[in-house]
Amino acid sequence: MLKHRVLTAVFLIPLVLSWLFLTPPVAFKWIIVGIVLLASWEWSNLLGFAKERAGARVFYALLLVGVLGSAFLLSPARILNVAVLFWLAIPIPLFLFYPKYSKGIMIQGLFGIAVLVPFGIGLYTVFLKPNGQFLLLYVLGLVWAADTSAYFFGKRFGRIKLAPRISPGKTVEGFVIQVLISMGLPLIFGHFFALEREIYAFIALSLVTVLFSVVGDLFESLLKRQRGVKDSGNWLPGHGGILDRIDSLTAAVPVFAVGYEYFLS
Repeated sequence: MLKHRVLTAVFLIPLVLSWLFLTPPVAFKWIIVGIVLLASWEWSNLLGFAKERAGARVFYALLLVGVLGSAFLLSPARILNVAVLFWLAIPIPLFLFYPKYSKGIMIQGLFGIAVLVPFGIGLYTVFLKPNGQFLLLYVLGLVWAADTSAYFFGKRFGRIKLAPRISPGKTVEGFVIQVLISMGLPLIFGHFFALEREIYAFIALSLVTVLFSVVGDLFESLLKRQRGVKDSGNWLPGHGGILDRIDSLTAAVPVFAVGYEYFLS
C-alpha cells in the first residue's frame, strides 16, 4: 500500500508541475474541467448510484461540469465567497450530529456542486494572479505536506482520535503537526513572494487554509462512511480516487483564494 502510494505520488508530481508551469490559461481551465468531471463521477458513487446506473452518474457529472462552465462566465468572486460560507456553516454541524442528518440524494447532490464547482473556480482564480503558478504550487504543497505529515506522524505517535465516528485514522497528534506546518512553511516561502510586511497575514491565511483542509478531508470521509466505501474510486493506486486526493483541497483552495484576495493582493 505504501509502495503504491509513493509511486503514484512520484508519477503525479511532474504532471502537476507541467500543468502549473507549461500550460496556457485556456488549456489550464480545460484541465480543471477534466479534474472536476472525474471527481463528479466519483461523487455520483457517493450518492449511491451503482455501476449499473451509469446513465444517472453520467448525467450528474455532466450537470456539475455544466454548472462549473456557467460559473466561469458569471461571478467567480461571488461564488468563492459563498463557498467560504458553505464551509463555515455546513460541515461542522454534520460532524457534530453524525449520523443524524439527511441522507437524501438531492441534498448530497447539491453538496457536490457546492464543493467541486468553487474548487475549480478557486484553482483558476489563484492561477491568474501575479505569480499565480507559484501561489497555486504553494497552496497545493502546503496542504499535501500537512496531510502527509499528519498521516505518518499520526500512525507513529497518534493516540487520541480526532473524529472517531467519521475518520478513525485521524488523530489529534497528526492535527497538531498540520498546524505547526501551516505556521512554518509561510515563514520560509513568505520571502519568496515578497510578503515580509504581510508575513503575519500570510501565516494566518496558511493556518486557516490548513484548518479548512481538515474540514474538507473529514467532509468527504463522512460521505464515504455514509455510503459504506473506503475510497471514492480507484484511479490512483495507493490513494484511491481523484476525490481522495483532492478532498482537503476542495475546501482549502477557495478559502486561500478568498483570503489572498482580501488580505494580500
